[in-house]
Amino acid sequence: ICRTNFFGYGPLHKNSFSDWIIKSAKQEIIITLHDDVFFTPIIGNNLVYFAHKLLDKNCSGIYNICSDQVLTKYEFGILLCKTLNISSKYIKAAPISSRNELVLRPTSMALSNKKMHGSLNVSVEPITNQIMSLKI
Repeated sequence: ICRTNFFGYGPLHKNSFSDWIIKSAKQEIIITLHDDVFFTPIIGNNLVYFAHKLLDKNCSGIYNICSDQVLTKYEFGILLCKTLNISSKYIKAAPISSRNELVLRPTSMALSNKKMHGSLNVSVEPITNQIMSLKI
């Protein structure tokens, strides 16, 4: 079982979280990202790579495949835009508690990848490097 929070290009019929941030910023649409919801995002290509490495080694159990970096959704959005040279001035920060219409969600979705590190003896590249792979 692999647990993860990944980012990258979504299918044509549905934007991914990172697609939505990039598209909104480019179109100068104001969006609000939570500055109190934490996660450990990993780009889809790395998720696939590490999942296959675990399969190749016949690993079993529950593995968190994620980055080493814990970020808020807001910090991720700002970093995503900064790394891709897109203006982040339309990204606003707000706590998740300000969104009464949302179903109650956890504020910490950060995962520990220590088990994956131990099983594969690998490191995960910094999120900035992962974001760079989104550039065409």
